[in-house]
Amino acid sequence: MTAPGPDHSVESTRYGDGLRAYIVTSKCADSLPLYRLAKQFARLGIPIARSTLTDLFHQVARQLAPLSARLVQLVAASEIVLADETPLKMQHPDKKGYVWTFIADNLIVYRFSPSRSGETPAAVLGDSTGALVVDMYTGYNQVTSTGKRTRSGCLAHARRKLFDALSTAPEAKTALDFIRDVYLVEHDAKAAGVVHTTEHLRMRQARSKPLMDRLHAFLTDQQPLPLAQGPNGQGHLVHPRQLERTDTLPRRREAPRQTTTAPSLRYGSSRSAGRTFSTSVTRRPGKTSRVCTH
Repeated sequence: MTAPGPDHSVESTRYGDGLRAYIVTSKCADSLPLYRLAKQFARLGIPIARSTLTDLFHQVARQLAPLSARLVQLVAASEIVLADETPLKMQHPDKKGYVWTFIADNLIVYRFSPSRSGETPAAVLGDSTGALVVDMYTGYNQVTSTGKRTRSGCLAHARRKLFDALSTAPEAKTALDFIRDVYLVEHDAKAAGVVHTTEHLRMRQARSKPLMDRLHAFLTDQQPLPLAQGPNGQGHLVHPRQLERTDTLPRRREAPRQTTTAPSLRYGSSRSAGRTFSTSVTRRPGKTSRVCTH
């Protein structure tokens, strides 16, 4: 007699749900390519062909597709959404795709696209309304130019430019100090347990807004001054236009000040693998969610 095997989410298969979860975690979270995973299993005395691992990897995405689609709907329905895009190497040496990240409340949605055009944010957010916290990349204009979502600047992206300019423009430290003090307001709100409350909004209006006004004035004053060429060949710090939308944040108690990025994949992927990755890792964020500070 043969005892019945455990229940599986997929019928007529010899592989359990735990194995499929391990495959996805190894590839997407640990950046372990499937051919190395196959070698790992072989050393353990479990021969599994790389093609089988690939099939199981894509099988997970097909199972999770309805859940992923529902999470996209929930993100699009949120008042405040954070977005960013991360390049992803493809199998072709001259090609690369992008993993787009969309965050709202306690939800994270990833979407793969072979291009960096604004079609992806437009497809995810559609005609939704609210605020969109992003950098100055024009690909988000398809969402913000409609007037339904207000563009809020990502302070971390602006800070990065200032930090890069320090070697040739020491005066950039003044702007960095302003941004540090803005972050200190958020730190104090978190320490006091008042995040997303009326008191948090009051703190931002009383402390953050004057700081942002001073930062904007400082950068405006710097524009007429000739600066040495920076590491990127740029002869200026951060243009005040990059900060013109950050004044929306002190008026909101829910809005964060910076966007987040997708988990990194170090190894080349095909388009189908990129789509499988974005579907499989769409999730509720945990403690390991990374703040965009690049």
